[in-house]
Amino acid sequence: MQRSRTNIFAYNRIFKQLSLLIVLFFYMPLPGKAQDSIPKPPGFVPNRDIGKLKHALDRINNDANTTQSLLETARGLNYLPGQVVALCNLAGIYDGQKDDESKKDLQEAQQLSGQIKELSDAGWALGEVGRLRGRYADKSAEFKTGLSGVFKSLSLAMTSNAFRQHDRKPPKPADADDDDDDDNSWSN
Repeated sequence: MQRSRTNIFAYNRIFKQLSLLIVLFFYMPLPGKAQDSIPKPPGFVPNRDIGKLKHALDRINNDANTTQSLLETARGLNYLPGQVVALCNLAGIYDGQKDDESKKDLQEAQQLSGQIKELSDAGWALGEVGRLRGRYADKSAEFKTGLSGVFKSLSLAMTSNAFRQHDRKPPKPADADDDDDDDNSWSN
């Protein structure tokens, strides 16, 4: 009896080890093969990089060097909302110290905010600029006016993106006649 019980435990242990080896075999990359062999289009940016950038921009940051570094990262990722938020933060840091730099950053942020194409990106940037607006409430009137211009530009970008998404033509039903060329044929 004792011997058969020992055999069962031994077989059970061997079975678990073999199962682990099989699982590892199927999930391990082959040597010499790239782990990520799916080709990516030019300009592709992984969402995790943008997520890390957003997280870094969400933090309260009063250091010009760190914010400048975040701006360069956003430029490297070609992520316009991140650039807008970093520029607005830099403008707030520079206000009262380097007024020309602050004004230039706000003008660039306003220009970039009008180029944002995604509704969710414009919304995120709008929320962040609103948060900066509250944080820098004690800054100069010129800064507040410039930040309001960015806020307005982001609001317009959101509105135009919302209309653009709403105005998209619905796909033609599968059972519609193919020989009917009238675009309004199924909207009576």
